[in-house]
Amino acid sequence: MVIRHGVHTGQILLNLSISTHHLVDHPQDEERWTALISAWKQDAWLQERMTSLVINENNGLADVVKPEQVHMDHIR
Repeated sequence: MVIRHGVHTGQILLNLSISTHHLVDHPQDEERWTALISAWKQDAWLQERMTSLVINENNGLADVVKPEQVHMDHIR
């Protein structure tokens, strides 16, 4: 997880790097993940301060994120 904070703007970018392999095997975990993202989007404090939430899906062995595996979700 990387958190970037704009000193002059006060904006926050949250970048999560995750593996989605287990989400396929455990549908309840995918539901929990979706509920977590939804809760973040609805949180008033985060809506005021967090500009972007970036989720990098990395299912490979190396610590490399490929552009086609990036999901970017703007909170506002």
